[in-house]
Amino acid sequence: MASSSSRPSSYFLCNSDSLYYDDFIPAIEPEEILKADQIYFVLPVSKRHYRLTASDMAALAVKASVAMEKAVKNKNRRRKSGRISPVTMMNQPNERIVAVNRSSSTMMMQKGNLQNKTTQCKSTNTIGYSWSGSVRQLKRYASGRARKIVIS
Repeated sequence: MASSSSRPSSYFLCNSDSLYYDDFIPAIEPEEILKADQIYFVLPVSKRHYRLTASDMAALAVKASVAMEKAVKNKNRRRKSGRISPVTMMNQPNERIVAVNRSSSTMMMQKGNLQNKTTQCKSTNTIGYSWSGSVRQLKRYASGRARKIVIS
């Protein structure tokens, strides 16, 4: 929903789909719900009093293109900076807790102390856990650093 305040703003929000050559720029109503797949512009109120020219449309198209390019670059950078690995904690006999990550390695703790023992599981039935499709997919795309388990 577009935000409204008690004081008049010097800017207004408009939807790129409602911009037409040689027409006035319509503002979005305050109660209108914004959509994720739309491009919006924040423009000065003074732009509402003039018809949209070809050079105005070209300038807005360039600004939208640059903004989308930056968003794609930032999205890729953000995705590479960190990943979340699913970890399953399971209780085993003899008060052991086993942490299993998707690379099938285990770390054992006994009474809260890490034993620094990492072993590869022979099969998923050994530990009583079956991998779901989404975990298998995450296993395929995760980095080595993301697969490590850190227990503090």
